[in-house]
Amino acid sequence: MDAGVTFLPEEVARFFGPWGGPGFAVSMWCCGAMVLCVAERRSTWYSQFLSTRALVFVGTISYSVYLWHYPISIAIYRRGPSILRWNSGDTVNWMGLVLYTIVCAVVSIGVGWISYQLLERRVIRSRASAT
Repeated sequence: MDAGVTFLPEEVARFFGPWGGPGFAVSMWCCGAMVLCVAERRSTWYSQFLSTRALVFVGTISYSVYLWHYPISIAIYRRGPSILRWNSGDTVNWMGLVLYTIVCAVVSIGVGWISYQLLERRVIRSRASAT
């Protein structure tokens, strides 16, 4: 079983299951995209797509989003409104799952941006000035 699943709340672990479930599949797609970008040197449609301002912005703040997304998603699942509850026993409420995912993504990106502005940029600047 995936070690990360053991630390998830039981409801979340049931959805993702062993070896990551949908999260594992998404990470494999990301690895594939990275291989394509590294292997391809000329300008192609996907290199242009990955160079758009929105994706560069998300890439810039991605570490902050990564650090904040898990506690945010757990807090939203446990304390958020009931419309965001996506599991009820053995069935999945797909509308709740979609809303939950959108809310978690928006809040994580917002908090990640704030964290990047207030913390990461200061660390980056202090390291640059120290050298």
